Amino acid sequence: MLRKTAPKQGTGTIRRKRGTIGRKRRKSGEITKLKKKLWQLCRDIQIQKYGRTCFTCGRHDLHGGNCQLGHFITSSTCSTEVRFDLKNLRPQCYHCNINLSGNWIAYECALLLEGIDIAELKTRNAETKGKVYGVPWFEEKITQYTLLATQQTKPNVNGDKV
Repeated sequence: MLRKTAPKQGTGTIRRKRGTIGRKRRKSGEITKLKKKLWQLCRDIQIQKYGRTCFTCGRHDLHGGNCQLGHFITSSTCSTEVRFDLKNLRPQCYHCNINLSGNWIAYECALLLEGIDIAELKTRNAETKGKVYGVPWFEEKITQYTLLATQQTKPNVNGDKV
């Protein structure tokens, strides 16, 4: 004989008419939407600039889930400002970004060859860590990066991309 049990309390489900159960959904806030938009702009800019080649191992033709945007200073330890800084972001394959935790030794060597001041990046991260950024900061960054993205795709006099 089957026994009916009551739904568990606090599971985030609500009972509707006719016995159907649905999940409560939280609406994403304005800052969350701005973060997603800013991240997509960062991806677009860096992939336009560096192509679909892994920055650390040189693997070519990255597409889909294999085309990641990796952080030199990891996103779990960096401030919001550095997380979206183009100096800290480069295209990476899934293997380097996830399995090798960013392949940071090769990443650091490649950044140094590009002339990126890693000490300045780390100092700025330490200074801005814990700072709270509001909607105006994200909107300003989005405007700045949108302008940068359109400048990168605009052809010059010879018809080449800038």
